Amino acid sequence: FAVDDIDKLCEVILKLRKLVAETLSADAAAKKLGISVTHLHDIFVGHREPGPKVLRALGLTRTVERKVSFEKEK
Repeated sequence: FAVDDIDKLCEVILKLRKLVAETLSADAAAKKLGISVTHLHDIFVGHREPGPKVLRALGLTRTVERKVSFEKEK
């Protein structure tokens, strides 16, 4: 997530924390998400971004903006 997407990242982290609390462990939450507990930890500490699988499981989406330059070739 880019710096300007900090609100979205906070939403992801809050939903992940809620899932961990509901399932009573990070292991159980990771299994429910279909990822490893290491992957879950990496998302929590900012080493990895939540991918489509995690976002989908949390009921979230990610919008990607792409800028394309149409310059004439020389």
